[in-house]
Amino acid sequence: MKKFLIIKLVAIFFFLFAFFFLVISVLAVLGFSVGSEIDAKNYEGLRKQSYLENNDLYADTYRSLLNKYLFDYGYVSMERIVWYLQETNNITNPNDLPFEKWEDAYIKNINFEEKQMIPTSEMCQYIKKFPTYSSLGKPSYNLEYNSSMVDLCSESYVTEHNLIYTNSYYNLPYVSPLKKETVSGITSMVNEKRNVDLGLSSSEQANVNFHSGWDLGASAETNVYSICDGVIDSVTFTQNENIPFNQQSEPKNKTGNIIKIKCDGTNDIVTYAHLFPNSYTSKMIVGNTVNKGQLIAKVGTTGQSTGNHLHLGLNTESGIRLDAFYFINFSENTLYQD
Repeated sequence: MKKFLIIKLVAIFFFLFAFFFLVISVLAVLGFSVGSEIDAKNYEGLRKQSYLENNDLYADTYRSLLNKYLFDYGYVSMERIVWYLQETNNITNPNDLPFEKWEDAYIKNINFEEKQMIPTSEMCQYIKKFPTYSSLGKPSYNLEYNSSMVDLCSESYVTEHNLIYTNSYYNLPYVSPLKKETVSGITSMVNEKRNVDLGLSSSEQANVNFHSGWDLGASAETNVYSICDGVIDSVTFTQNENIPFNQQSEPKNKTGNIIKIKCDGTNDIVTYAHLFPNSYTSKMIVGNTVNKGQLIAKVGTTGQSTGNHLHLGLNTESGIRLDAFYFINFSENTLYQD
């Protein structure tokens, strides 16, 4: 009888253990599913905002801000800075303001702890308290790559761009492709209209001058890291000499050395261009997986390049250009694998 009781108690124990294990497993799966769904929604909201265009009218001043604050404070977009300056100073052209005003705008729009822009909805509430808030009555700039000044808070703008404004901060999915201490400066911005003469045909030159990504200046052979977990999409190394385009012998190499990676979860394509000859690691084989922060190659000046730097591009799988800095967590610096 005693032996039967012991067997019964053991059976009950194992039943309860199995039941609790099952419950915990289900909750874990549900938690992961809900968390993944939230991340997906957050990313989609962030993606919609990253479609915003840059404006070469303010490029030099804005670039100075990035070079001073980006890695220490986080990213604030040009659109946000220009909009803030227009609204709080009741002017149409922020270039009329001293640099100190631009610095103040950057700082006012960043959360230092999160290293992210303060949510647009929160900034809208702040801006609307200013007596100068009157964007809808202001004139428009008719620039080639920026159709007009905008009020980021207006219902028409939010509707037109299908934006989602919340008071929450995003789970930024990517890391910087270069370590902070190796970057000498931001030299070109995504969607910036530049004036770089490479001696190309007028159509090719126009394409080069309307920039497709971010350029980060760095010394030759500086380590380049994957910004995301993903899969190697392509590895194209066609140049064996690290030399600027205008110093190449004919026929010049327009392609240079490029790696493209498709990011897990988003299917976004990241482009790393102008890479140093033969610098890609042995793991850089199409179809191989890559980890966020993994060393993939080194900085160079190959293809249509004027000096050593990393070109970082980000596109949706369908080819829509994104602003990569919107998705980079500049506070994350522990994942790099040398």
